[in-house]
Amino acid sequence: MNQQTKKADVQEIIADVCTYLNEIIIDFLQEFRDNGNFFVDPPYGNERFYLDSVRGSYDESLYGLIHHIMANNGLYDKFLNPSQLQAVKRVVINNPEAIYGPNMDEDDYEEIQYDYLDVIYEQAIDFVENKLTENGFDVKSAFHED
Repeated sequence: MNQQTKKADVQEIIADVCTYLNEIIIDFLQEFRDNGNFFVDPPYGNERFYLDSVRGSYDESLYGLIHHIMANNGLYDKFLNPSQLQAVKRVVINNPEAIYGPNMDEDDYEEIQYDYLDVIYEQAIDFVENKLTENGFDVKSAFHED
């Protein structure tokens, strides 16, 4: 994507992320029931994530999974410029337990961080909570602080 290319609507990106998350949840649903945890090992990043890990470190967290879904499926390409995409690649290769964040000195920092990344993560996490709840799991305490 070059600088003049129109960025995709954030809701389109969220829909794509949630489609991948839904597939993962469906694939691991029986394991959640059998094992009593929300561990998944899809072919992304370090291939080990906990869907109910939304606080603290990004390592093995739902944030990490969402980041790797976007990186591996070309979703960052829909709203980042070439230098930002290079930064994503560096994070994925050199620090796979972390997630991408834009450089605060970039002109479009606020748009990328607040209009895209924050919205994507928030809505994707809400989707996972709702999907797990719909499937009979009590995950409220994992997703909300008391």
